[in-house]
Amino acid sequence: MALRDRGVGTGETVAICMPRSINLVVAMLGVLRSGAAFSVVDRNLTAERRDQIAATLQPALFIADSDVDRSDIPSGDIADIKSLIVQGNSRRDPLPCIQPDTPMYVMFSSGTTSQPKGIVVPHGSFARYLSWAHALAGEDRPWTWALASTASFEISYRAFISLISGGAIAVYPASGDIEIWSLIEAITADDVDFISLTPSHLRLLVSRKWAITRLTTLVVIGERLSTELALRARDAFGPNVSIQNW
Repeated sequence: MALRDRGVGTGETVAICMPRSINLVVAMLGVLRSGAAFSVVDRNLTAERRDQIAATLQPALFIADSDVDRSDIPSGDIADIKSLIVQGNSRRDPLPCIQPDTPMYVMFSSGTTSQPKGIVVPHGSFARYLSWAHALAGEDRPWTWALASTASFEISYRAFISLISGGAIAVYPASGDIEIWSLIEAITADDVDFISLTPSHLRLLVSRKWAITRLTTLVVIGERLSTELALRARDAFGPNVSIQNW
């Protein structure tokens, strides 16, 4: 594999600095296939913040898109995702041995301080969560999940549930710096079964009624969901869309 040729493997971490796209999903899955952990670095962060995350993370490699301004990426070894895809398609290496405590991804939160705090999530914990969530979502058919929120937080990794169901991830690229437009696009397109979002997102969406035929579930996570907001969402999206908090 292209990443292994660069010395990336189990125990390493790879920083992904790319806009939300199909290639971003490819990068995440490719890093996992190498045995390493990924960390998606939001390009909208300040340069100082990105440098702090890089200093904490100490990644073995940065993966970027050719369209990304290299000045947005902290110094280090940088690989272009398109080149990695071409190199990776030329061979098939055996999968690495992954243990339950092997890190899967690292996400950063400032917490109560101004310094970024890395939270390491191992494969075992995420696998248990996926199994539980898949059973909760329903194991009767493949699901399509929208990737319409920032990929630097685990709100977006719920989309992996669709892959273990035999379904697909539908990627909605960011529209400028305003994330809510991607969610609106996902809702109006109405070609997915699940959308994950925060209560702050949801509050911006309940001022109108939506014409929905396919969407079955809004998974609201990351913040406190009030009964008042859940009822407004039920009215806005209709009785056939389930509002769930998990």
